[in-house]
Amino acid sequence: MKKRPLEIGNAINRVFPFSNGFPDWVPAKAVEARGLLYPAWPLRETQVRAVARAAAEVGEESCYLSCVDRASDQDALQDFELATFSVERYRELGDAFSLLEHVVVSQAGSWGVFVQHDGAAVVAGPGNFVRSVYESLSPVDEQAAELAAGVLALEIPKYETWLGEFLDEILGSETAARVIGSARSA
Repeated sequence: MKKRPLEIGNAINRVFPFSNGFPDWVPAKAVEARGLLYPAWPLRETQVRAVARAAAEVGEESCYLSCVDRASDQDALQDFELATFSVERYRELGDAFSLLEHVVVSQAGSWGVFVQHDGAAVVAGPGNFVRSVYESLSPVDEQAAELAAGVLALEIPKYETWLGEFLDEILGSETAARVIGSARSA
């Protein structure tokens, strides 16, 4: 298994700290703002464009794309350095990570997106970066409500527990409770 280059690991760790050798979807405590993108497996073109625009607005377009789950193939490329994040480059690299959880983080490690294979992505970074991501997307509460409705429809207690923990972490407990309550009553 190829090791993640140190500079990429360091940038990821600033946004999504490592746990048991892998980045965790929970953003670092020092990260100012968080959000979610849903559905996001893989990221949709509008989501990639929104992240790219936000990166440009904060002056940090250079980024890394790295597979969280590491393929066992010794020759598999799993880490990529990008001058800018774009729909074209994301599609081009898609074969390398399409079935794997992956992160996109600025080279400075100030913003990132953790794409989970459950269909949700966590956005983290400075407040102006996260706000900018949502300028051309549905509000985070609407995306969270869609996620909550889908998870609750499964009627599997452990998924409902995960949903509560996930939304608490990303949205805060008050907003998470409101979103889940609305989804239950819908």
